[in-house]
Amino acid sequence: MALRYFSKLHKHQASVCNLLTPPGGVVCNANFAALALQKCNPSPSPRVSSLSSGCGCGSSAYFVRAFSSRPVKLAYDVLEGDPGHDSSPIVILHGLFGSKNNWSSLAKKMNLELGRTVVAVDARNHGESEHNDEMSYEAMSQDIVNLIKNELKVEKCTLIGHSMGGKTAMYTAITQPSVVDSLLVVDIAPCPSPSSAMNIEAYMTMLMKIKFDNSLTLSQVRRNVATQIVEHLPDMDASLRYFMSTNVVQRGDEFAWRINLKAILDHREDIGGFPEVNKTYNGITEFVGGSKSEYIGPKTLPDIKRLFPEAIIRSISGAGHWVHSDNPQEFLEVVRPFLHE
Repeated sequence: MALRYFSKLHKHQASVCNLLTPPGGVVCNANFAALALQKCNPSPSPRVSSLSSGCGCGSSAYFVRAFSSRPVKLAYDVLEGDPGHDSSPIVILHGLFGSKNNWSSLAKKMNLELGRTVVAVDARNHGESEHNDEMSYEAMSQDIVNLIKNELKVEKCTLIGHSMGGKTAMYTAITQPSVVDSLLVVDIAPCPSPSSAMNIEAYMTMLMKIKFDNSLTLSQVRRNVATQIVEHLPDMDASLRYFMSTNVVQRGDEFAWRINLKAILDHREDIGGFPEVNKTYNGITEFVGGSKSEYIGPKTLPDIKRLFPEAIIRSISGAGHWVHSDNPQEFLEVVRPFLHE
């Protein structure tokens, strides 16, 4: 099979946003129930959302947010499938702080082995996609539906989502089932993330303190950023420090973050939770977790089965939250039958 690879990138249209590009793994979502989610009185004008805990958090948190209905332009890479292949395309959604580059190696293997078109997408406020003040799952799902219908111009797709991308994929499948042929969720559940997971507020605060020396080269700046991260968070794993430092890009004569730090910080409750929904997705669904991760476990099973009654749940031995990076070979072996269906 001839592999044709091309990229469709949309220019960043926001004016004063911090920017950045992450390559490897994906940082896990935090539990933001611990970040003092406050109950608000419902109001008829703004949208009122709730984070109801079905995974052992023990409380419900309500907050009011204004929701912009305009989808943003997303950057995406397409690996075209075999001519005449009648399966729907595979659309891959990365996790928090990640980018489509996180999945490039696995996307190529899926494309070559299955002959299916594979599309890896940058979420809003990540990678090369547009920045926007809104960062809810409703907004991110709307971006994906717009991409499927108006950019890719297909009726349905197989959605794969990891962490934050998994929550976006789940919400899309529940609220827009007509565009989701099947759903693969990687190490995340449809409920607030566990309290022992990483603290997004601490990470955002740390990243905002990072200083860039514009007299250095990009590789030197990234090494310097990794050193600064150690100073602020000495217990951070070395691979995670590297991952975070690669989120620095050069724009002209200056260096900056590619991710929209402010939008992520402002919507930490949204990202850490999951929207309240009263529907189910009854299509083909598979959850794949890491045996060393706590994102999918006994406490999350009721929520998974309530919203995804047909779900099959699998585990990758020895993998943590970054399942597809920790053990890519076994991950591909486990999901291959699902992607062949």
